[in-house]
Amino acid sequence: MIRDAVLQAAGLLSLELGGPGVYPPQPEGITEVTFGQPKWEASQGADRYRRSLYTFRKRTALFAMYETFDAPDGTACVAQRQVSNTPLQALTLLNDEMFFEAAQALGALAAKQPGDERAKAAFALRRVLTREPTDEQIDDVVAFANRQRERLIQGELTAELLTASSAADWIEGAVWTTVARALFCLDETVTRN
Repeated sequence: MIRDAVLQAAGLLSLELGGPGVYPPQPEGITEVTFGQPKWEASQGADRYRRSLYTFRKRTALFAMYETFDAPDGTACVAQRQVSNTPLQALTLLNDEMFFEAAQALGALAAKQPGDERAKAAFALRRVLTREPTDEQIDDVVAFANRQRERLIQGELTAELLTASSAADWIEGAVWTTVARALFCLDETVTRN
């Protein structure tokens, strides 16, 4: 659900129904340890962003992101899923290739929104939280965006590495990519309650 919600917020989720399993990006070497020789070749195009229901899996080796978020391994039936909140989950949301691509996509959408910083912040918050944000939340996001813009201008961060935008709007694309990465890590984004 977390992966699908993030992809939907970024405008990337493919709703195609049926078909064979797909291979979203995951860290190298995960499947080689369990499967032996077959290498996990990440799907391309719309298959890369298919709903998580279609992710290829084996009982003996879960998709890495699912393992991080406590998905049952399939070797036994579970009545209730284990719930945890670990630093590894936050690192996955910040740095995993699939979540980074989603942050870039949402960042590009937010940067292109008409209006001022508040309008862009409200847009990003609505996409991720699926509700109207409060004024305080908008103020927090605008302040965060302004801090990130300063860091980019001072060279603490490299805009070209953060965004998929064109050279003309690298800074703004990077600012809103960093905002999207932070929004994907909000407790409200990753929990049901």
